[in-house]
Amino acid sequence: MRQLVLILLFLVSSAYGIVDVAAAQPMRMLIPKKAAAAGAGSDSITVVIAGTNDDGGSYHTGATFFEDVTENQNQVRFESPTDFYMAGVLFVATVPQGSTIDSCHLNVFVTSGNWDDETADTVLIKMYDVDDAAQFTSVHNTHDMLGHEAVTSAYIQWEPGASSAVPDYYRTVNLASLLQVVVDRAGYTSASRVGIILYPNSAWVATKYFFVEDVSAVASNNAFLEIGWH
Repeated sequence: MRQLVLILLFLVSSAYGIVDVAAAQPMRMLIPKKAAAAGAGSDSITVVIAGTNDDGGSYHTGATFFEDVTENQNQVRFESPTDFYMAGVLFVATVPQGSTIDSCHLNVFVTSGNWDDETADTVLIKMYDVDDAAQFTSVHNTHDMLGHEAVTSAYIQWEPGASSAVPDYYRTVNLASLLQVVVDRAGYTSASRVGIILYPNSAWVATKYFFVEDVSAVASNNAFLEIGWH
C-alpha cells in the first residue's frame, strides 16, 4: 500500500511540476543488444612452401629464358636491361574465395647478398593473376618467372633492409592488395596455388643481388607466407 501511495504522489507532483529533480531516481530503459554480424571474425594462417616444384628461379638473357627448380639458391639480380634473375614461390593459401585480405607477408631466407638499404635497390613483387598457378618446371628456353603465368598489372616495391644481416629471414611489406586480386577471381578456391615473383628494378647494378634459399636445399629454411583475412 505504501508503495502505491508513493507512486500516486510522484505522478501528481509531476503533473504540477513540483518534483524534486535532485532526489528523483532516473528511469532506465533496456535496449536489446545488436546481434553480431555473421562472419564478422577474422582469421590468420602461416603457410610453408610445400615442395621442390613450388619454388624456382629464372634467368632472362636477351631473347633466351631459363626457368629452373633445381638450383640450391634462387637469385634476385639485375645485370643489364636484358639480363636479370628472378625468384618465384608458390603456396596453397587456403583462404576462402572472396575474402577480404587484411595482411599478407612473404618471408624468405636469404643465404647471401649484396645490396644497399635504399630505394634504388628495391625488389619488385607481383603475383600470378590466375585461378590456380601451375607448379614450376625445369624447362629451358620457354619463359622466365614473369612469363610462367599471367601476372598482376600492379606491383609492390620492397626495401629488404640492410644486407649485413644475412643469412637470415627477410619479411616483405604487406602484399594484401596483390593477394586480394587473386582471391577475388571467380575460379579461385581455397585449394588453389598462389604465386609470388621477386625481381629487381632497373636501378640495380650488376654487383647487387640476393640469394633466396631453395626448398630442395635446406628444408628448415623454407619460405613461408603469413596471411590475415576476414
